[in-house]
Amino acid sequence: MQEKPVILIVDDQPRDRESLAEILRREGYPYIEAEAALPAVEILKSRDISLILLDLQLPDINGRFIIPQLLEIKPHLHIIVVSSTLDMEERLECFKLGAEDFITKPYHGGETLARIKRSLRDYHSENLKHIKCGNLVLDRNTRQILCNGWALDAGGKIFDIISLLVMNPGKTYSSKKIGQIIWQGSFVSDNSIWVHMNKAKKIFNEHGKNAGKIENYRGAGYCYTPE
Repeated sequence: MQEKPVILIVDDQPRDRESLAEILRREGYPYIEAEAALPAVEILKSRDISLILLDLQLPDINGRFIIPQLLEIKPHLHIIVVSSTLDMEERLECFKLGAEDFITKPYHGGETLARIKRSLRDYHSENLKHIKCGNLVLDRNTRQILCNGWALDAGGKIFDIISLLVMNPGKTYSSKKIGQIIWQGSFVSDNSIWVHMNKAKKIFNEHGKNAGKIENYRGAGYCYTPE
């Protein structure tokens, strides 16, 4: 049986940490707790963490400001921001920094768990070798995109981007987050990511049939929507 990923809860309020911990315990998720931003950074450096539930109102540093540092340590990290008050401007800023979802306090067990599972979908899909999107098939062994059995001309980064998005349908990735995951910390300009994303969208638009589409949400990022 595949081990469940470890989740880090970062919140200075014991009651809120316990609320999240109870939800995770019921589903068998292992978890670690941190009361502030800097201890969370140190835990991430030493432990194999897959997802962070990050409160913003922390006693040492606003949680928003450590999102880039967390992703620099582990580019594939999933970050869900938890907050009792979060306006749209702050949501967009967190998206741009690399957060991928939000949970509002007080927690609703069903919704919280659904958002956690959605963020971790790619973790549970690591062993999937063929991903089908309508008439398009992503072969993760050969790193090819097949259309009705024929290989399309797509570079390695295009394959990686499409794989990331289709394995996480409905999840929005900012350009910065895509750059961190696909280029693994190497510098890549926003324009280069834009060019790669246009090529990825072109594959779906020109060759896909019932394959869904890649959409660009202005100010937030890119998202794959199945047919």
